Amino acid sequence: MGLPARIVEEITDFGREAQASPSLTATTSLLSALDELTAHTRLLKERTDRLQRLLIDFIEAPNPDDLDEAIDLLRSAEQEMKRKLAPAVTDLKSSRKRLFSARETAPGERARAIATIDRQFAVLNGWLEMVRDFRWKMMTLRADLESPGDAPVFDDSEKLAEYLKAHSG
Repeated sequence: MGLPARIVEEITDFGREAQASPSLTATTSLLSALDELTAHTRLLKERTDRLQRLLIDFIEAPNPDDLDEAIDLLRSAEQEMKRKLAPAVTDLKSSRKRLFSARETAPGERARAIATIDRQFAVLNGWLEMVRDFRWKMMTLRADLESPGDAPVFDDSEKLAEYLKAHSG
């Protein structure tokens, strides 16, 4: 069964929206571009928050049979998002660098532009961190729910070190 369809849809929608980031090129009015980027950043933050709520609901009542699939999906989503966002991040970095030293732009506009770009970076990085953290939570949950079988289980790191030392070749 895996992750609920709403989670998969949120991941897909975030990816689509994140790739459609407005540009801060010289061909557009800086103020209108900043307004677009601010609205876009707000939308991405809302999508991130919505996905976070769905993932919290999922891990609060997990089906152990779904955890492997969920972990794999989150790993794939994280890797794919990093790949897909690379061009947008490169554009944002170059826009930030250009605006930082733009003498033709008023200091207030320049500061606003840099702050807006920094918020966009924070939202994109926050999404990646959230997906990674939930993947790790699911891996921990899976480890807690799985039967250890005949494998030894340690709750003390010293005992684990002793075991590994005794059983290493």
